[in-house]
Amino acid sequence: MLLLNQLVSKLVLKVGFFLISKKFDSSQKQKNDLLLGAQQRIENLRRQNVVRPDQCIVSIENFIAELVPDMYFDLGYVLLSDPLNSIELHLFTQAIPIPIEYVYQARDRTPADYPLKWSGYMVTVGEILHSQIPFINPEDWHEMMSGTSRRDIIYATCKSLAYMYKQRLNRKQ
Repeated sequence: MLLLNQLVSKLVLKVGFFLISKKFDSSQKQKNDLLLGAQQRIENLRRQNVVRPDQCIVSIENFIAELVPDMYFDLGYVLLSDPLNSIELHLFTQAIPIPIEYVYQARDRTPADYPLKWSGYMVTVGEILHSQIPFINPEDWHEMMSGTSRRDIIYATCKSLAYMYKQRLNRKQ
């Protein structure tokens, strides 16, 4: 367990985490955009020499999905890319329920001519919650909705990611 915790710490400290709050629905086109967005973020960092071309890096894209009729959830898509070892891993964070009225408000606050409408709404759920309840941090509203902070949600996913990554590395040796 100690080795796993050290691996998680290394992933969290050494691997780039680039968080956004784009909103995608669950259509096939937007699922592809979600994957493409995470991949493009990684490639841009490599192209701009922010990270080494062979560095293992993690990208996280948040999105809203209607998993069952009239029930929306915030999830994070987590992509680990390790070109040196030819490893690519895909995970999702814990799904956090979002009351439908917040999703409708985000939709209603997004103009019809919003240029990024293909990728989601102009405002985040956190911004909507913060406008109604000012003490809520718009970047970490998850704790109020689920009892778990965004940091802890991402950490739990990265712990699984580190385990899976370690397993893949061990198979390659």
